[in-house]
Amino acid sequence: MRRIRAFLGCALLLAVAGLCGCGAPGNTWSGAFTPAVGDTRHFDVEEEVTIALTVQGQSSSATVSSHEQLLVEVTDVAADGLVTLEVTFEGIDLTADLAIMDTFDFIDGEALDPEEYRDIVQGAVGETVTVKVDPAGEVRYTMGIRDLPDRLLHKAEFPYGPRRNTLVMLLKDQFSQFAFEEGLTAIFDGYRNVPTRPGESWQRTRDVVGDFPVKLDETITLTSLAGGKACLNDEMRITGQDALAEDLLPGLTATLNLAGSGTRDYRLDAATSWLEEFTETGRVPGTARIVVTGLGSLDININIISSTRVRVR
Repeated sequence: MRRIRAFLGCALLLAVAGLCGCGAPGNTWSGAFTPAVGDTRHFDVEEEVTIALTVQGQSSSATVSSHEQLLVEVTDVAADGLVTLEVTFEGIDLTADLAIMDTFDFIDGEALDPEEYRDIVQGAVGETVTVKVDPAGEVRYTMGIRDLPDRLLHKAEFPYGPRRNTLVMLLKDQFSQFAFEEGLTAIFDGYRNVPTRPGESWQRTRDVVGDFPVKLDETITLTSLAGGKACLNDEMRITGQDALAEDLLPGLTATLNLAGSGTRDYRLDAATSWLEEFTETGRVPGTARIVVTGLGSLDININIISSTRVRVR
């Protein structure tokens, strides 16, 4: 499921009305993430992705939602400001129409049970990932996410065979290191480690190299600094021209063209820059050509709508 978020460049977003009021210009915001050792926060993350496809005149859609609770603890702050975080899954749940699971029938001839997959994913509760983030919000290092799918299947005592191989593929999308780091990057993307006054904007361009490489152009603005809160808005353009993904599945190659937009909004504690609330939504239409060795090709129209909301306490 997280493959969707990953190749979009991680979460495309829309502000919640009134999240950050237009406060009178206040003091300069440091722009840096500066927590203290021992700080803890509970992150409540809700995500929803709807994919609409049109293939040979036939339309279908699927919606996948996830809800995660994360405990984030600061275990170290180095002399250069590099912050070490321990991120523990306290809760995780998935809901979906999951007709999309039928896509995987051709792998082993047997449909996956959505509830079975959901139960395996919930095995992540109690698992911890180590993350290092610098004062500018760049994720420098993660440990513990890459082998999580294997640990979940071991916990579930799931038998070896074609269905296990399919589950491994899905779990590696759900908990891929790339998707996890991109999710963190979205949350920390508003930092710049440069003193900033209300009304100032800056640009950022980066290539997001996932299954489908895309380009992300951002304009970030400190919209207000008042009442001890720093509020930021991030307007984004997402493009992927002739983005090629090979061997998504054995013998399958896909070429994707995307052109969409999104918005992120942040409310931060102005002193430490700890996140308090974050919202994101976006719409990315496009086309894809799927080529399957020995079977030919299909042209597909795609429309992806995504939203994320993070609340911190």
